[in-house]
Amino acid sequence: MYLSNVSYDTVVAFVEGYDLALHGGFLVGFREWLIVKLDDGNNLSWPVLVLGLMERVGERSPVEVKSAEGQSVAMAFLFDTLEKFVHEREAPSGLRRIYRNYENWLTRQDWYSPLSPDWIPDTEEP
Repeated sequence: MYLSNVSYDTVVAFVEGYDLALHGGFLVGFREWLIVKLDDGNNLSWPVLVLGLMERVGERSPVEVKSAEGQSVAMAFLFDTLEKFVHEREAPSGLRRIYRNYENWLTRQDWYSPLSPDWIPDTEEP
């Protein structure tokens, strides 16, 4: 309704614009939630993570998304994934649980160490 050219990239831009209008409040925790679900992709943006998750659950490969049918599947998958995320985030302690799961995921990675840019120490430093 609001988009002249409907494609996955256009819908992603629309969602990012909506998030920007809400000062980052709509997508807060989404990337971290996706990383835990995918068990990979800490170096990727959320739109790429959604496509990776879509491939993992057997919907479509990123190459297949380029077709018109693939675009429709990707957009539907994005909205379904956003709905699941918002439902989980809005649950009691949902956002806290999302970030705790992400932190636990980080600490299990063999590359995560005090040399990592976003290192979170086990204890508070004085």
